[in-house]
Amino acid sequence: NQILINPVGFNSIAVDSKNKSIEVSNHGFKTGEKVFYDPSSGGFCLSGLSTGNYFIYRIDENNLKLTETPIDLIFNPPNFVGISSLNSGSVHYFSLVSPKINIIGENNLVFNVSNPASIPAKSCAA
Repeated sequence: NQILINPVGFNSIAVDSKNKSIEVSNHGFKTGEKVFYDPSSGGFCLSGLSTGNYFIYRIDENNLKLTETPIDLIFNPPNFVGISSLNSGSVHYFSLVSPKINIIGENNLVFNVSNPASIPAKSCAA
């Protein structure tokens, strides 16, 4: 099971197919972080992606690229996922996957976990 936090949305027009990059203003991601890609409800995936996990390659605070594995990040050059905004919905999301959560002081961390069997799986529209 995965914990998904801090979803960051972006429009499909933010995709630069030539450079295999996505513009996501103030995304806050770091190179190597695992993210879950999810199109908007009932939307189409960006061409080249499917609903699921990817790894971030941070270009700067507003631009990123994706790889399918952490090993793809260490190749020179990295093995980036080819993407296109053709036939895709307008809003897409990246959420951090099970990130390290720092607890400060003697605070309690509580998770309200629902039954995963009752949550329908989402995928890209065909």
